[in-house]
Amino acid sequence: MKIIFFNHFHKGDLHAGKEYAKKLMREMPSGCTFGYLHNNPKKITDEYNVPYLGNPNHLDKHEPFYQHENTLYLNTWMANDWDIFCKHGGGNMHTLHEIWSDAYTAVNNFFNVSIDIGDDPAEYLTEIDYNKIEEPLKKNIHSFLDKHSNNKKVLLCNNRPLSNQSFISDMKDFVEKIADEYTENIFICVQKFNTNRNNIFFTDDIIKEQTGCDLYEISYLSTYCEYFVGKNSGPSTFCETKKNLNDVTKKFLSFNLKNPSFDDIRESIAYNIKILAPYKLVPIENPNLNERDRINIETELFKLLG
Repeated sequence: MKIIFFNHFHKGDLHAGKEYAKKLMREMPSGCTFGYLHNNPKKITDEYNVPYLGNPNHLDKHEPFYQHENTLYLNTWMANDWDIFCKHGGGNMHTLHEIWSDAYTAVNNFFNVSIDIGDDPAEYLTEIDYNKIEEPLKKNIHSFLDKHSNNKKVLLCNNRPLSNQSFISDMKDFVEKIADEYTENIFICVQKFNTNRNNIFFTDDIIKEQTGCDLYEISYLSTYCEYFVGKNSGPSTFCETKKNLNDVTKKFLSFNLKNPSFDDIRESIAYNIKILAPYKLVPIENPNLNERDRINIETELFKLLG
């Protein structure tokens, strides 16, 4: 009896549905074994405590699951069923819940078990075991935090999204403008740019992670920040944990490319689920930013901190 998870896409894609996979791992009979196939650094799935089995390129990225002898292969990509993905307006917890509901049905039928997924997608917001982070990296983070213990912290996931879900700019001009206005705050960016502001910092310099995969460390740092600015990308996803999204002392701002088929923005983990932290979704019309986009970005950043 074996379940092998597979995903052809990016780090955030693996992370978003993690709690659904972990529930299966907890509730399957003790004789069941697990593994993961993906194209990302092994570190991304270390939290599962299952073998990394290499890449999934021999499997079809659009097939929700495969059955072979006593093994069930489960596709964890949230767009593996395009009809479900479109029905809910893209990548959000409602899409994930229905995708995984079908996966649970496949597991129950294939292994003759009865695992209940429940009705509330918010129960499956991600949680992270920060004990997996290497102690020297944690020490680097706390050394930085100790130096800035009196400053409110703004974490900006200003990286270029890999799936065109927001704008591509590194936000340098926006960040420098708000940094000049709010000099008592510190601004921590995940994407480096050249700047001479002494209250702008970069996660690379803080964490000093050497493998090129520091999303869990960025998430850990996020637990000590008051403000979050994101683009619905990988770093944003790792910071939008159940703990952070239900902390009333934190504020979230997300710039998301608007799907013209819907009046509201639906492609967000926080879309239409119950959370406690203030969370605002701001529409972006053009990945290269038009004038209206630029005005909206600047306006909303100042509102966030004002």
